[in-house]
Amino acid sequence: MHRMTKLTNAIVAAASLVLGACSTSADIEADAFSTDAMTISRDAASCRRSLADDAEYQPVARRMPLVDIDQATVQQMADTRLASSNEVGALLAWAHELQKCRHNTMAAIRQRAPIALASVLTAWNGEDEVFVLLSKRRLSWGDAVIRLRSNRAELLAKLTDQAFRESAQLNASKQAELSRRVSILNALTNLAP
Repeated sequence: MHRMTKLTNAIVAAASLVLGACSTSADIEADAFSTDAMTISRDAASCRRSLADDAEYQPVARRMPLVDIDQATVQQMADTRLASSNEVGALLAWAHELQKCRHNTMAAIRQRAPIALASVLTAWNGEDEVFVLLSKRRLSWGDAVIRLRSNRAELLAKLTDQAFRESAQLNASKQAELSRRVSILNALTNLAP
């Protein structure tokens, strides 16, 4: 009987190890992806914020939010004015400095979330197109703000779709891992008399 108790305890201990470690590699990978995405986003916003505080860019900041375009007011979106030469100069300087933030963000994306790189680059191309049209005075400030908001919404939609696809793959991986653990548990329970 004593031998039976030892065997049962061993099986329970093994089962606890197999099932107790419920954090599968898929869980860990999903958590890491989420954490990386939040870190990249926070760092990018922080970089933009540090630039936006510069007095040189205030002519642009009066026309559109420099950190979070979703913070645009109805007045900014309804602005029919074209950029003045002073505003064009500030916009071109802003766009030039913004490249430093983008460079850092791109490096982080390549390292931590390469699946998102194409979507982010596409969004940046759209943003640059708006800057060019503004600087050529072919687009009003309000129309520029609306386009930038649309570009951001499209980027978020693409990234959300990618996250859902990634999550589905991770869930399938997690399910396979859990099935493997159940199989191990079943094999261990067969050892008990």
